[in-house]
Amino acid sequence: MSTIIMTGKNKHESVLSALQEFKTSFELAKAAAPLNATGSSGNSDKPVPTLEITSLLQEYLKEVSKSGVTLHPWKVVKPLFLCKMDQVMRWYDSKQPLNKVPAMPNSTEQTFKVFYTRILQSANSFKQLVFCLLCSILDQL
Repeated sequence: MSTIIMTGKNKHESVLSALQEFKTSFELAKAAAPLNATGSSGNSDKPVPTLEITSLLQEYLKEVSKSGVTLHPWKVVKPLFLCKMDQVMRWYDSKQPLNKVPAMPNSTEQTFKVFYTRILQSANSFKQLVFCLLCSILDQL
């Protein structure tokens, strides 16, 4: 199987198209999720749908992590970012499970699920893409 290396406008258009397709799949998957105990759509244990991230979109995330430049609107990138964060956090939990995070001077004892939910809720509230460093961390896995 040969890989076609795209440059310039072609690549930009291909990535944007892939991001829009991913966003549509993300929204459809969230809408199809059953209502949770609070009456909102989605599973409280899994607030982000599990979707496959294509190699083109993985490459895009790597480029964003290196340059900090998205080239695309946050509303189109956000579903990809949330899915990647979900994947990385779940991978980390499977490798280094934390039943409880010990209390520290500036925090209380909490479970991984509490941290997971808090991180995803915070990321979901971002109004724009401001996470070059975070993309770098996600890119390492």
